[in-house]
Amino acid sequence: MDVLTLLDGGAQPLRELVLQRHRIRRQIGLAPSLHGRIVRLSYRSVDHVLVMSLLRAGSQAKEGREMGQSGFSRGHRDAPMSPSIIDVKKLSRAELAGRIDATLLRPEATDDDVTRLCRVASSLGAATVCVSPARLPLRPGALAPGIGCAAVVGFPSGAHRRAVKVAEARQAVEDGATELDMVLDLGALRDRAWVDVRAEVAAVRAAVPAAVLLKVILESGLLEDADLVRACEEVERAGADYVKTSTGFHPAGGHTLHAVEVMAAAVGGRLGVKASGGVRSTDQAIAVLRSGATRIGASDVAAVLAGLPTESQVLG
Repeated sequence: MDVLTLLDGGAQPLRELVLQRHRIRRQIGLAPSLHGRIVRLSYRSVDHVLVMSLLRAGSQAKEGREMGQSGFSRGHRDAPMSPSIIDVKKLSRAELAGRIDATLLRPEATDDDVTRLCRVASSLGAATVCVSPARLPLRPGALAPGIGCAAVVGFPSGAHRRAVKVAEARQAVEDGATELDMVLDLGALRDRAWVDVRAEVAAVRAAVPAAVLLKVILESGLLEDADLVRACEEVERAGADYVKTSTGFHPAGGHTLHAVEVMAAAVGGRLGVKASGGVRSTDQAIAVLRSGATRIGASDVAAVLAGLPTESQVLG
C-alpha cells in the first residue's frame, strides 16, 4: 500500500486510534490534569509515529496535485500549558489573561463599545480583542502594545461563498487584524465534503500574510467525534494555526470539555485549540485548559480572572 492509498483509505484507522485513546482515557477515569501527558506518551508509539509520517508525506504530495500547495501548519502562538500549573493555586492571573481573547461580537456593538473592550483587554493583559470586521480599524491607541486584534470571518453562520470569506479576510487584515477567526461552511462539514472544507480554509490562508494567525471555527456541537477529528485533520492540512470549538451563537451550544479533549488529541499540539462559547468563570477556564485548550474566547475577561488573586494580593 503506497502513501496516497494510505491517505485516502487509512485516515479512518488514525481517527479511530485518536477516538479509542479518548474512550480508554474516559473509561479508566484518569484525572483531566493527566490528559496532556497521556496524549504525549501515545504519540511516542512506533506504529502511530509511522502512520503520522506516512499521512503527512501523502498529504503533501496529494495536495500539491489537487491544490497546487502543501498544507501542514506552521507554528502557533500558544503552546499547551503544563498540567502541573493548571491549578487555581498555581496559575497566575497574568498567565490566564494571556490566553484569553476578549470578545465582543454582538451585531449592535458600537465603536464606543469596542473601545471600552480594548481598554479592559489592555488593562488586564488579554491576548487579543476579537471583534466584527465592520468595527475595524480600531481607534488609534485603543490597544496597549502587545495586545493583538482578531476579526471574525464568515461569522456566525459560515454560509458564505468562498470568495466572500477571502475578501472579508483580506479587508480585515488591511484594517489592522493580526488574527482571524473563520467560520467553516457548516453544511459542507455535515455533508463530509472534506475537499471543499480543506479548500475553503486553504483559500483564506493563502489570501493573508503568513504572520496572521488563522483560527477555524468548527461548531463542535454539531459534529460526531469522528467527524470532529476529521475536520481538525483537514483544517491542519489546509494550513490553519488553530481549531476553535464554537461561535457562541449557534443553537448547538458552545464548547464542551469533551469536544476540547477530542480536538486537542486530534491536533496533538501541532495547532492551538480555542475554546469559546460559555467560558464565564475561572473554574471553567481552568477546566478547558486542563482539557487541552490553548486559547479561550470570553466576553467578560474580568469575570474569568476573578477567581485568581491580583499581583498586589499575592505580594500583600
